[in-house]
Amino acid sequence: MMKKIILASHGHFSTELKNSVEMIMGEQETILIISLLPDEGEDDFNEKWEALIQPEEDYTIFVDLLGGTPCNLISKWVMLNNKNYDIYSGMNLPMVIQAINNQYLGEMAGDLVTQTKESIVYVNDRLN
Repeated sequence: MMKKIILASHGHFSTELKNSVEMIMGEQETILIISLLPDEGEDDFNEKWEALIQPEEDYTIFVDLLGGTPCNLISKWVMLNNKNYDIYSGMNLPMVIQAINNQYLGEMAGDLVTQTKESIVYVNDRLN
C-alpha cells in the first residue's frame, strides 16, 4: 500500500501543485492538500490538519517553506504525537513526481533530496 502524500503550503500553492502533478501523472488519490490562506491563522490551520490527518495512516509530507507556519505547525504536531512521518521542505513539482515514482518502484527510502536537487539546472549552460 502506498503512503499518502500531504502537500502543505501558504496560499493555494499546494492545490495548484497537485493539479500540475495530475496533469503529468494522472489522478493521484493518495495526495492530500492543506493550505494556510491569507485570512487564516494557526488555529485555522490546526483545525484543517486535525480534519485531514488519520493518525493510523503513514504519510510523507511536503511543505513549501522551512520555518513557515505550515512547516512549524505540522512538525510540532508530529513531535507531540510521536509520529515517524517523513517531512520535506522546499516542495516542488520534480520532488513530488519523484516521490510518487519512488513509491511505484518501491524506493521511497531513496534519497529524495539528492534526486530532486539534480532537477535544478541553469538551462542557459545547456544552451551553449
